[in-house]
Amino acid sequence: MESGNLLFSRETLADDTAVGERMAAEAIIRATATMGSGIAGVGTRDLSAGIAFLQHQEPVPLTWLSVNLVDPFSKKPVFPQVLFHQAGSIRVAILALTNHGPLAGRTETMLALPWQDVLPGVLAEIRSQADFIILLSNYPLAENRNIARNHGAINLILQSGQVMGNLPPMVIHNALIAQTGPRGQYLGVLDLHWNGSGQWTREIAGVPELDSGSVSTYRNQFIALRASLRPDPDVEALVQQTQRRIAQALTDDCH
Repeated sequence: MESGNLLFSRETLADDTAVGERMAAEAIIRATATMGSGIAGVGTRDLSAGIAFLQHQEPVPLTWLSVNLVDPFSKKPVFPQVLFHQAGSIRVAILALTNHGPLAGRTETMLALPWQDVLPGVLAEIRSQADFIILLSNYPLAENRNIARNHGAINLILQSGQVMGNLPPMVIHNALIAQTGPRGQYLGVLDLHWNGSGQWTREIAGVPELDSGSVSTYRNQFIALRASLRPDPDVEALVQQTQRRIAQALTDDCH
């Protein structure tokens, strides 16, 4: 799963680099899907090339989610709000929030409603349908802490791009909050042993820090992709192809 801000490094594209940045973003989408990730929350930087850029990828390799990104006129959601997944006997609900702050001046083309206006209703609707709720959040840590404190139904919050580097899991109320470094520099691996309820506690060498039969445990690691993993041949070929396309596009522009 990707929690957002996957595609671009900024909210707006410069005219002289927009073509190359779009090509690179298309390659990131295909590479992400190739590596096994099929779900992504919509971050503000994913919208740098416009909503249509995400909607019209063919074939569709990623399912983009956002609870609060709506059409400015109809106020209807632009992307699916929730995705349900069966993990063994556990019913998992995955939803995403787009940070409304950076989009405040772009309401003619896109509108992200404050999470306070949308999230409570969606959680009330899905709470009886899910055993475990994952929120992919594009909001900063302070807002995610607030969300966790106010909505105990959320079990895991994966946030995107609001602090530099990796953020090890922290327990806030009933939720774990964590972040992997942005744009594919690290792979975040989070192992969860869900007990159905109870307090989250970290697991060290197979032993929970909190000695109680009612706890749910977690352990995590961050893997530096370039240093630790062999290049995937399909992804490497895609990168090289994209580099050639960008170089050709720049050459054509110069002429």
